[in-house]
Amino acid sequence: MPPNESCLRFSRSFRLTADASEPENQQHGGVYRNTWQDTAKGLGIILVVMGHTERALIEAGVLPKANWHTFDFSIYTFHMPLFMFLAGLNVPRSLRAGAGPFLRGKLLTVVQPYVVWSVIYGAAMAMFSKFANHPTQLADILQIGWHPVSAYWFLYVLFILMVVATVVKPRPMLAIAAVTFVLGEPFEQDYLANQLLHFPLFFTAGIVLRHHRRLPAISMPSAVLLAIVGASTLVAAHDAGMVNYSSIMMLPTAICGIGVMIWLAQTIDRTAVLAFVGRLTMPIYVMHIMVAAVARTVLKAAFHGAPSPAIDMTLSTLMALCGPIVAYGVLRSLHLLPFFGLAIGPRGRRWVGRPVPLEKPAGAAC
Repeated sequence: MPPNESCLRFSRSFRLTADASEPENQQHGGVYRNTWQDTAKGLGIILVVMGHTERALIEAGVLPKANWHTFDFSIYTFHMPLFMFLAGLNVPRSLRAGAGPFLRGKLLTVVQPYVVWSVIYGAAMAMFSKFANHPTQLADILQIGWHPVSAYWFLYVLFILMVVATVVKPRPMLAIAAVTFVLGEPFEQDYLANQLLHFPLFFTAGIVLRHHRRLPAISMPSAVLLAIVGASTLVAAHDAGMVNYSSIMMLPTAICGIGVMIWLAQTIDRTAVLAFVGRLTMPIYVMHIMVAAVARTVLKAAFHGAPSPAIDMTLSTLMALCGPIVAYGVLRSLHLLPFFGLAIGPRGRRWVGRPVPLEKPAGAAC
């Protein structure tokens, strides 16, 4: 069989198609997906799930807070900035079609999931309030236009930043983001005011790098240096008793953490499991908190009480990762993805389960 035909047959194996806003590598005339970004998203969403699971187990009294403080503080300095940075990388290419088509697409890929899953989450937490660490009231659902619930703040802030990106050019937006980053310092972390002021810097940095075609390609020596600087900043913050991971003082750690994660993603690029998880970031993100809550209840019943902290953390994290993937597959098989904001049809190409041939140029090795 000719090499090119073999490559094409291999590339037709099932995979989930990209969001139309995600970049493609067109070097050598072929169309390839930048899979390192999928891998980076996969690594990032695993940290998100671990962080939310760890916090939920601490609040439930399963994990001792003192033992997990360093882990919590460390990952929260950079894992959400990483997602904002990756989202910014995709904006310039998406804007080539114009601001109108860009925003119409984001209404389906960002706003619809935000609204649908905020309502689902709010209703579920109100109905099963006795099992929830943070029960909500049905009235809270009516406030999602100005008061996001739970982790859905990310989609809320992301859409606002995307709207701003359509009217403000990259460099002025970066200057404004630097100012808002400083202005966000007095506000308490994990509150909307801080999130609206803190995260534009990372989002806009991604836009500027992509706009000037300066995508990060990080070498191992650079990654080692970033890791040393980031770890040193964390140690200094720990010794100083710092608890605000959104502080200006933690910006070096955030930048270093993003850099190390990008290096790791580029180093293990095309790792099938991580890339697959990365392409399913949205369904995992919108569902994992509810699945984790169910996991805690199931594990408590299965072990006739809470299992050991290590077992509870491990199993809860795995269930919170795998549950949304299974649910996504069920919704896809029932053709219900559009109703839940997880698909926008073949032209949008977001999470549409169908084979995608990746054409390689003549003479390319598989």
